[in-house]
Amino acid sequence: VFTVDVSDGDSGAAGVQGPQSASVAVYAGDHTGNATASVLASNTFAYDAATGRVSVAGVLQWHVQARYWAEITAEDGAGVTTTAVREIAVEDTNDHAPQFSDTQLSFHIAENYVGAFATIPFSDLDAPENSKARFTIVANNANNIFTVSDEGVLAATVPLDHEYDSQYFLIVSIEDALDAALGSSLVFVYVNVDNVQDEAPIFVGGTARVSLNLTETPDGQADPLLFTVLARFRAVDPDHDSDGDGVADGGDSPLAPSLRFGFVGGVEGTGSD
Repeated sequence: VFTVDVSDGDSGAAGVQGPQSASVAVYAGDHTGNATASVLASNTFAYDAATGRVSVAGVLQWHVQARYWAEITAEDGAGVTTTAVREIAVEDTNDHAPQFSDTQLSFHIAENYVGAFATIPFSDLDAPENSKARFTIVANNANNIFTVSDEGVLAATVPLDHEYDSQYFLIVSIEDALDAALGSSLVFVYVNVDNVQDEAPIFVGGTARVSLNLTETPDGQADPLLFTVLARFRAVDPDHDSDGDGVADGGDSPLAPSLRFGFVGGVEGTGSD
């Protein structure tokens, strides 16, 4: 890593005797450069007093410890000491594959929306310059309805219809963009299409025909047909009905029903076919 060179203006027994007069203690430090004296990295580095060389004695991992501090103390024959500090920075290599934070994820998107709607979280133990990922949707993406960027941003390419399909199931892979040989991993992604009010109600059963037999009442009495139910009409709204039975039954995001009926026109009948 580096070599310790010790010199002294004094000579003889009062002076220093080269690297043999020095001791080296290496401490761990955090990524901001602050020394943490409580962590002595005695098994990570070695000091050869005969040559003054400080060398690596163990395995260094950037994601475990990115910076160390070497405290070098030299003492001459008169007992006078001096101390110097040397920084040891560990350079990262791309040796970790990116990993998904979970094995299963669930996201929501409003129907008819086109564009980015979620970000798939992942982690990489390497330094930022080596943390480059490549995402791929490997299954259940017919017609490329969804895309995913290398930042994990999931997007819809076409408007989705809740009434047609309220949930999609995707399998997404991730690998190291700089070295695919490091391996890959998978995540299961559920995309839930949220319902919005975008469907018109429709009548069930087609046209209804009602026949009435009207009679006059004597003495000005009320016609017995007044307030009599003549027909019942049934209508359904796909936005309020998750399974098509005409009832907002609490399925996949049915909206509260709110239908209004009214007359928009008609033709008076004569009673004959």
